[in-house]
Amino acid sequence: RHDMGMGRDRLGVANLNFNVQRWDEARLRRVVDRVLEETRREPGVEEVAVSSGMPFGMPSRFSISAGIPGRPIGSTGSSMTAVAASPAFFRTIEVPLLYGRPFDDRDHAGAAPVVVLAEGTAARLFGTANAVGRQLVIQTRTGSGASKPIATATVIGVGRDTDTGFLIG
Repeated sequence: RHDMGMGRDRLGVANLNFNVQRWDEARLRRVVDRVLEETRREPGVEEVAVSSGMPFGMPSRFSISAGIPGRPIGSTGSSMTAVAASPAFFRTIEVPLLYGRPFDDRDHAGAAPVVVLAEGTAARLFGTANAVGRQLVIQTRTGSGASKPIATATVIGVGRDTDTGFLIG
């Protein structure tokens, strides 16, 4: 009965743990591509995507800090949860985009980094201004607690907010 901001009536989730394997990135990508291809062939499957986590508390999500170039990260309120995802992610989990575009085949490992923000995050970072086309500096924390810039990414879309807590069934 609770509106999570995403579809769940026809959603199946499988957790693939690659942490025990010592694969290089190229081999991992080949395996993931094969899982996607074979899953698409299954009867009844309409969409399939892979991601580093889900909005409802899967344990593989990671935290980042992000801010607007030229401003200290802390000044824009910016600790957030990030999910890396394949192009069909938003269609698969039925999270509507409010504006901009979802990930697609232009967004691959060799392409410039892009992000889709949740509407609350976009408002926190950019206020009422349109976030699409804006730049974000993304940082991670090092072992000493210091921030380390890892990328500058372009906002390509803004999606509806979703729950980020655990589902209790």
